[in-house]
Amino acid sequence: MEEIKCKYLDVVKMQCTPKEIKVTKRSLETTIEMAGDYSKMLLEVADKQEREYDKAFYKYKAEEVQKIADDLTEKIGYCKSCKVTKNIDDVGMDAFELMGHRNKKTVQNAPVE
Repeated sequence: MEEIKCKYLDVVKMQCTPKEIKVTKRSLETTIEMAGDYSKMLLEVADKQEREYDKAFYKYKAEEVQKIADDLTEKIGYCKSCKVTKNIDDVGMDAFELMGHRNKKTVQNAPVE
């Protein structure tokens, strides 16, 4: 399973220490799906609130969670409706164009006799 390294700064008592965690691509995809579901739930809760402040608060949180999910989706090339995760090179290509690129790669990597 493909692992992705995430670097971050751990701040303890005003001291920054560089750290790294490793996560699988599948766990990031699951996190993206969960964030989307959570964002929808927050919007439903917002609609049930009577005070305008509470509505605005829940809508703001829903937007923030969705931004994080969208950012992760873009960075790892995740597509929920796709059977295979998209490669960054595949974004925006139609089927024939993509097939042509893949055929070129196959021909380039073919052994020479």
